[in-house]
Amino acid sequence: MIAAQTVSPKDPLWLEKVADPAKHLTTDTMDELYHGWGRALALAYALFWTFALSMFSWTLAWSSGTPWQMMTVLVAWVTLSMYAPLGMSMDPASVSTSCDDLLTELNVQRSELLGDEVTITSWRNTSTR
Repeated sequence: MIAAQTVSPKDPLWLEKVADPAKHLTTDTMDELYHGWGRALALAYALFWTFALSMFSWTLAWSSGTPWQMMTVLVAWVTLSMYAPLGMSMDPASVSTSCDDLLTELNVQRSELLGDEVTITSWRNTSTR
């Protein structure tokens, strides 16, 4: 993000310092994060919410003869089980937001090139090598 904000698209180092790392981020890093976090979070949601549903059902089934202290503990477990996966989702959501911010910054920087055919042509020539 800092490189995208400091290096001008007209600078010869734009491809090396901004464009190539951005491509690597989308093709490699984000793919690894998707496969690593995506499936794990889906499994965590399923497990935690299944546990919360079962604890809630158990709490309702045994509510008449259970002391209020035990009921409080059971309700706390249900609540914790419902919200734990949401807490685990904060880091991937933050990464996604950062990528959106980077995309916006790249678009802002590249919009300066509208009508600058010399720079665009030199990019095309450099990227085909």
